[in-house]
Amino acid sequence: MIRGLLKRVERLEALQQANTGLREAWIETLSGWDGERHLAMVSAPGAGRCIFQERRGPGPQLGDFGKFGWVLRLSTAEMNL
Repeated sequence: MIRGLLKRVERLEALQQANTGLREAWIETLSGWDGERHLAMVSAPGAGRCIFQERRGPGPQLGDFGKFGWVLRLSTAEMNL
C-alpha cells in the first residue's frame, strides 16, 4: 500500500516538474487599428506569466518570445479589471 502511494506521488512530482516550463501569455489587444501590429513585453522577461501589449507597426510576434502553454487575449478594459 505504501509502495503504491509512493509511486503515485513520484508520478505527480514528475508531472509537476514537466509543467513548470509552461509559461502564460496575456496579451492586451489594440482596438481601433486595422494595420500591422507587433507585441511589446511589459512584464519581466523571466516571469511565468508574460504580459504583452499590442502596438502599431511591424515588430516581434508572440513566437519570437518563445513557447507558451496558453495564450489569453484581453481588451484594455478587461486587463484593468
